[in-house]
Amino acid sequence: MPSTPKILYHNITGVTNLKSITLTEAYNAAMSTATIDCESTTLNLGDSITFSAGFSGSYGKMFTGYVRKIEQTLPEYKTLIICEDELAKATDYFIASDDPDKPFERKSILTENLIHDILDQAQITSYTYSVPLSVTWGTGSVGVKFNLTTAYQAARSIVDALAWSIYADRNGTVHLADVKPYWTSESIDFTWTLATNNLMTISHERSTEGLRNRVVVYGSTGVFASASVSSAYLPAGFYKTSVMATPIIDNKALAQQTADLNLARFNRLTERLMIEIEGDYLVEPRKFATITETYTNTSGNWFIYQVESRFDNSGFKQRLVLTK
Repeated sequence: MPSTPKILYHNITGVTNLKSITLTEAYNAAMSTATIDCESTTLNLGDSITFSAGFSGSYGKMFTGYVRKIEQTLPEYKTLIICEDELAKATDYFIASDDPDKPFERKSILTENLIHDILDQAQITSYTYSVPLSVTWGTGSVGVKFNLTTAYQAARSIVDALAWSIYADRNGTVHLADVKPYWTSESIDFTWTLATNNLMTISHERSTEGLRNRVVVYGSTGVFASASVSSAYLPAGFYKTSVMATPIIDNKALAQQTADLNLARFNRLTERLMIEIEGDYLVEPRKFATITETYTNTSGNWFIYQVESRFDNSGFKQRLVLTK
């Protein structure tokens, strides 16, 4: 007996004759982006927007953000609405002091408080953190300074040095957390197999493209460090190097910590899985899935790195990139 067709659901207000929603979210992206294709809209630039999507009986919030661009064309009667999440404020806010001799500066400040102050410049107030290390910045006589850069770039320079992550969730809250793009021992959120309709296509890729087994760090004057280790995936004695150069690292202990943390993050085989699944509003980056599939040698636990959700008259599908 054929299964009962699922009924699509959405609750976007301010649009007429919705044609499609495309939502792109990724672990390493500055922000999530939603593109809404409809006939017309009452939304204006800068308006807040939140929407849920899914199937009748199984739907939930998928996006919170702001309208950034509206494009309307004739004779198609087509309106495209481009929306970005809360971190769009940080990418748009340019830190430029009135007096170049008095830039944004903080001294002896913990990472979580420094990120808070940077985000506050961009009027981002919904912020939370979960950090495993107590790291203090600006311990020298000068302090940590930012000028002529965006708030996002300033925050990201701090986050990258510690191999942490900064992102906005679907409720519009910005998170600072230690999130690595691979599974270690975290709980599993989803289980997908070819035997069910929730796993439609699969492609497995392994390479050394993203592997780095040597990290060199250059900080302020006289501050530097490095970390390296042999890799079983590279020729004996061969090193692929990543360089991090930023004056905000002002002591050798922090420089060495930066090198060690980033070596642990980069010294890994690049292993990616590209799949397509039936849409599930609960699927988003930074969650974990178990795949069971033997032909492509992909059975195991994976990190959800990127999600592209497509919602239109043909159904609700998601294309995912997973890493391990």
